[in-house]
Amino acid sequence: MIHITHIITGLYVGGAENMLSKLLTQFSNKDIKCSVISLLPLGPLAFQIKSLNIPVYSLNMNRSHIQSFSSLFMLGRLLNHLKPDIIQTWMYHADLIGGIAAKLFLKNTPVVWNIRHNVIEKGVDKKSTHFVSKICGLLSSYLPELIICCSNSSIINHQKYGYNISKLMIIPNGFNIDKFKFDESIRTSIRNSMGITEKEIVIGMVARFHPHKDHRNFINACSILIKHLPILRIILIGDNVSPKNVELNNLLLENRLHDKTFLLGRRDDVANYLSAFDIGVLSSSGEAFPNVLGEMMACELPCVTTDVGDTKEIIGDCGLVVPSKDPLKLANAILQLALKSSISRRELGKKSRQRIFKFYNIETISNKYLSLYYNVLEKYKTRLK
Repeated sequence: MIHITHIITGLYVGGAENMLSKLLTQFSNKDIKCSVISLLPLGPLAFQIKSLNIPVYSLNMNRSHIQSFSSLFMLGRLLNHLKPDIIQTWMYHADLIGGIAAKLFLKNTPVVWNIRHNVIEKGVDKKSTHFVSKICGLLSSYLPELIICCSNSSIINHQKYGYNISKLMIIPNGFNIDKFKFDESIRTSIRNSMGITEKEIVIGMVARFHPHKDHRNFINACSILIKHLPILRIILIGDNVSPKNVELNNLLLENRLHDKTFLLGRRDDVANYLSAFDIGVLSSSGEAFPNVLGEMMACELPCVTTDVGDTKEIIGDCGLVVPSKDPLKLANAILQLALKSSISRRELGKKSRQRIFKFYNIETISNKYLSLYYNVLEKYKTRLK
């Protein structure tokens, strides 16, 4: 039995955190020991992971102290106590501090980094993210054995950022198709509870309120769309996507969409609401491998996505892809799907689910991670002899 310690910046709801949780769920059914260390105080996903009987530890650092010597020594002591066979880090800050701590405090323990970013944008990403990613690029030849990226575009961009190309490899995100699936009865129940008829077209997006997700692009597209599609209804789900968000509410008021839109905030039953959608949308200006696109497709939703990260590869011929930051083209693509018959949209949705099952099933993806871990351990031990 091998022991894998996962080090992650935090355990709040996000793409990396969700992917870790899905992996650990798969690993819990195998002969593998896992432990998780969060640099930040524990978030909601910590309790989900603990329910798998996986120990979760927190260094309880705040973001300004993550890169401090004290956090490095705290992590080192904890790793010395856990004595894992391999360390998997997630996201830049954890990659950096986890890689350094392993070199300083553990002997002969290989480290695998996991990059979840695609493009680092000035004015959008934090300055600390820029700084830490550059340091990681400089140290990428020395600290990790391998570096996992979740998208091809991420590999291309991080090579430009100075990462060692020989260590970069791709394992895409995976999806639990038993959890994310269309349910007609749930669709009817949710739409009835919200006062939405079957004649109305529901356009939905699941994304936290963040510049990368570009809600402005989505809302501007809907303001164009409503002129041609008066039966449009909008459902938005995600962190800080709520009536308390002044900026978001002002956007809706300016575009006269406030009476057409439901702001549901963060929900744990997203899969249910996806069944209530007619068309799924991703309007992001920056992504690597967006989990939500795969989740919508698994729920048999025809989708429109902006051309960011690997979205074009994910969606294939099962939906429409438009340039980012172009609300007119986004609106036209959504309208193209909306004008199809419900039967045609359903057929496209079934095709979308088949694509996710074929290429991105979480069981297949988790096996790729396991195979990588065993190969890293074997090569590492051989090199030490």
